[in-house]
Amino acid sequence: MSIKRNRLDTGFDLEPRVMLSGAVPGAEAAAPEAQPETEAAPEGVAAVDTAEEEASPEAVSSEYEVPVETPADEETPADEGAPAEEPVAEESVENTRVAEEAPVAEEPVVVEEGVVVEAGEQQNINNPAGEQIVSEGTAVEVNGEATVNNAGEIAGAVNGVDFAEEGTGALNNAETGVVSSDSRAVQINGDDVTVNNQGAILGTDDQRNGTLYSNRTADDFTVSNSGLVDAGEGNDGAGISTELVAEGTTFDINNSGLIQGRGNAAAGSAQAGDGVRLERTRVDGQLDGTTTGLFDGAINNDGVISSEGANGTVAGFRAVNGVDFQGDLNNNGVISGEQNGVYFGNATPAGGGNNVGGVVNNSGTISSGSRALNIDGEGLEV
Repeated sequence: MSIKRNRLDTGFDLEPRVMLSGAVPGAEAAAPEAQPETEAAPEGVAAVDTAEEEASPEAVSSEYEVPVETPADEETPADEGAPAEEPVAEESVENTRVAEEAPVAEEPVVVEEGVVVEAGEQQNINNPAGEQIVSEGTAVEVNGEATVNNAGEIAGAVNGVDFAEEGTGALNNAETGVVSSDSRAVQINGDDVTVNNQGAILGTDDQRNGTLYSNRTADDFTVSNSGLVDAGEGNDGAGISTELVAEGTTFDINNSGLIQGRGNAAAGSAQAGDGVRLERTRVDGQLDGTTTGLFDGAINNDGVISSEGANGTVAGFRAVNGVDFQGDLNNNGVISGEQNGVYFGNATPAGGGNNVGGVVNNSGTISSGSRALNIDGEGLEV
């Protein structure tokens, strides 16, 4: 598998480009016309066949543990009729004792086929520290119900952990845990999914849509981050990107760590480097103005949400043009961006920009080298 490794540490030595001195403009400031977001996104990643060999009934288990090889017992009882062994020279005994007591380095256990939880199954997937689940496709694919407990490394070229459309459950990523991908580290397609991240969720190449991404089929999920969600230094991609539907999508993001968008891809691109992005449904990979999306959940930030993108409407936090933001943005930390700190878009030909009921509560810092707070649309309360 060709997975480009950037940084797999979970420390916060990565410093976002934050301008703490910038004041938040008042609500009375006039907002300039919204910039277009119609550039075509890169072509999607081809689907990868993640089917595994059919397991025998005896192999099916409700709990998946990364296998650990146990050395066989080397002692064998002597035959009663066997002749007595000749005495061993003292020097040989001493050498044998030294050899037996010498520590043996343990190789990490690596599961290279990936793990699949089929529809209708329930499993606990436990990946301890020092062990790996890796795949050229999706490392952990959940079509049923699963709790994924990771303290080691989960890496997939297409997806690290994927909760499919019928998949539900939880991902618990410990402080030592790393979930990474060349494409999407964590993907949520189903309902009632919980992601608790204390470690690192990392992009190892340009991220399609987001390092943590929720599809339009996802709803009622929660992401809590006290660690690091990062598209990866030198890459293009959002930290978190969510695709909304016109009927409404509800979820919560609770951040007390760092969520980092990377690169300078075009604002309309799926690889735009927002920290957190709320977008409507794409058509052939484009935000073409024919769809809308409604958000009525909550974004709660006590940490840092940051973007290094300096292109168009890209922001630390962005609700793109055509999105109705009718939820809450509660900031007690820092939200920053090179181009925009916080951006609320306007209507498109299909609609959107109706922010009645939407609230921004800021007791932290919202900053930018260009525009700290941009408000288009109507009805937003700040």
